[in-house]
Order: sequence, then structure tokens, then C-alpha cells
Amino acid sequence: MLAIEARGTSAFVISEDGRPVTELSRLPMTQCTIDGADYRFTREGGTRFWAQTPAATVGIAHRASRREASVSFAPHELQLRKGKKLGAHWEVREGEWVVGTCRVRVFSSEGDLSGHLPLPVRVFTCYVLLMMEHNTIGGAAFWS
Repeated sequence: MLAIEARGTSAFVISEDGRPVTELSRLPMTQCTIDGADYRFTREGGTRFWAQTPAATVGIAHRASRREASVSFAPHELQLRKGKKLGAHWEVREGEWVVGTCRVRVFSSEGDLSGHLPLPVRVFTCYVLLMMEHNTIGGAAFWS
């Protein structure tokens, strides 16, 4: 399970099962290393996101509405749907299969995503949901 915890006012740390995975800033563009590979995550507000390596764009996410978004990170095409309960609980689907859930809180988040998804896909998906939710709940000033 991925866990995201705020670190001060300018960053957050992502860990998996207690081991650190990477650290990201809250800026619209942040660089990180995941499994030895360098990535740059870029966002435009809370609706459009890109994951890039030094060579190419490898992931794109788009928020279609307050309750739906998609993540394309080849070869994975994920659909994100917000649950009907109060709070920021998201279901993650790949095709017709549920491959995990994510829950976003004010200062932390957690993602329980299938191990068949590579770690960079899981990290990018959780990052996208975190940034979308904080734009929606008014945390944009704190998280932007």
C-alpha cells in the first residue's frame, strides 16, 4: 500500500509498506526518482497532468469531472471514479476490473493499488488524485 505524508509545507513523501519510494514537491512541476528512473510530474491546475522521463512523456491524466478522471500510462489505461460516500475515496479501474482504491485526506493519503501496476504508475495515479482533491477542497493555496 502506498502512503503519502506531508513533509513541512513544501513537499510530501511517498512510501510503500513503510519503505520510502520518493519525495515530491507541491509545485506545479516536480522531479522525482522512482525505482532508479528520473521522472518529472507536471500539472496544469487540478485538471491536466503529465509524467515525463528525460526522453519522453510516459503518462497523461485528465480530470473529466468532479467525480471522474483517467490516467494513461502505457500500456495501462485507468479510470478513476469517486465514491458516493462523503470524503475523497476513489475507485481505480482498468477496463472492467477494479485494480485498487485511493483515499485522500488533508495531510495524508493512501493508495491500495494492484501490484501488477508498475510502481511509477501507482505513484503517478496517487499524485494525480492528491492534487485533484486538494484543488477541489480548497487546499490549492496550501498544496500549490
